Amino acid sequence: ARSARSNAPTQIRGEKLDLDASGFEMRQSGDEVDFFGGAKAVLKDEVKNKQVIITADGIFEVRQKTQTITARKNVLVDDQLNKIWADEMTAYFRQEEKNKYKMKSVQAHGNGPIKTGTETIYGNAGFSDLAKEKAFITGGVIVKGTEGELQGDGAEIGGGSCRERVGISVVA
Repeated sequence: ARSARSNAPTQIRGEKLDLDASGFEMRQSGDEVDFFGGAKAVLKDEVKNKQVIITADGIFEVRQKTQTITARKNVLVDDQLNKIWADEMTAYFRQEEKNKYKMKSVQAHGNGPIKTGTETIYGNAGFSDLAKEKAFITGGVIVKGTEGELQGDGAEIGGGSCRERVGISVVA
């Protein structure tokens, strides 16, 4: 298996993704690529006319076989509506056709809130099902917003994440 490494600034520009990093390491003939040093990815969705920006102080691990991207250390995901902070976040993709991927879900773990337009949600872990436009937060959930504070073991946020639109249900 071939491998390569570069500590030079790295830029990738594409139709669906722009990526910047301080360097990269590639293994398994390109099936495994790690981008490091303050990596930033911009995922573009022309259909919904929006971008998702992912930044991490640590590493971005891109894995072709499992169709995942994992970002580590002070991760921020900003989809222009909501912001999610985490210690680690993994995005899962499915290949719709050759060289065309679609993000299907995101898992986040550790020390980060989700901020919507009207509230901040804290919990130990989260999962977002992008097809259903729902997010699930577990473990010591606290929802703080203009209507006060809710606490519970888990929360479900749906259809755009704002309480005014579809509601947040908290399991106590």
